Amino acid sequence: MEMDKETEVWFAMRATYRRELEAMHLLEKANLGCFIPMQYKISIRRGRKVRALVPVIRNLVFVHARPSEVQRFKSQITYLQYITDTRSG
Repeated sequence: MEMDKETEVWFAMRATYRRELEAMHLLEKANLGCFIPMQYKISIRRGRKVRALVPVIRNLVFVHARPSEVQRFKSQITYLQYITDTRSG
């Protein structure tokens, strides 16, 4: 399937060392669409229950943009990497 270089598509990307929220902030600042699946988790801090919104899958960021925009952004943010399918390249 041929993809137009100016069409916005979804990319599954990995942010190393749990920096997915930092990557999302930078993507939003650059006006690129992004999504991180989040869920509320209850944890105990200082003896109290705390409800926090955390990523469902660590390091996963979905980016919705043109391939050229993603490539340009990725060259500036080294910890953001493409997730590739080993079966199809």
